[in-house]
Amino acid sequence: MKKRKIVEIPHKGKTITFPVSTPIEIYQVLKSNEVRSAISAETASLVYDAFLNSKIKDENTIKNILEESFLYEFTGNIFLPSVGEKKKLYNGVILVDNPPIVNGRLEQNIDFSNMIKEGNPSVRYISFKYKTGEQTWQELEKNPYIVGRYGEERAAQVAKVASTYKENPKIQHIESIDEGKIVMSILSSEGDRCLKIGFTRGNFRNCDGYAFGILKEQKN
Repeated sequence: MKKRKIVEIPHKGKTITFPVSTPIEIYQVLKSNEVRSAISAETASLVYDAFLNSKIKDENTIKNILEESFLYEFTGNIFLPSVGEKKKLYNGVILVDNPPIVNGRLEQNIDFSNMIKEGNPSVRYISFKYKTGEQTWQELEKNPYIVGRYGEERAAQVAKVASTYKENPKIQHIESIDEGKIVMSILSSEGDRCLKIGFTRGNFRNCDGYAFGILKEQKN
């Protein structure tokens, strides 16, 4: 993988190191054990420091990526339909950190229900009751989907980043996603107007966007 930059960011009391790369470079190097992919919470730490920590030297790089393209966050989203006699089972989204990638694509045929029952922190279930579309940054901070995707502390960081834009942030609606399919989280912006929290189908062999890998010698 050709490293464009090296960025060191504080995260959960420690330091994680990001070499900036494109998703296809991340996919190729995952097999070499050089880096691991950055989940939503870790990406939030990077973006927060880029916007609100004057010491970081890569502020414009991160902002330009959000404005001109998008950032992959290696947290998958599985949107599930209502099932069962009372149509109340599932009817929400399962968030999965570092979901399996097979041949450059997100693996679709995986049942994460047992991991949820066992309380695995890398898998979370969020009901569809959360608000989508435009909302204030204060609403974004408390939004159950955002808290589930980033964790409480990182959700607050994402909300603070959103507050630096001219307009209210937006969470992508789910109508454009096939129910039961897993898609990857992305973060972007509408120029300098607003922050956008969304998702896209994960195809890392031929795709736009950027992602951040974390050097494996740096442990969380």
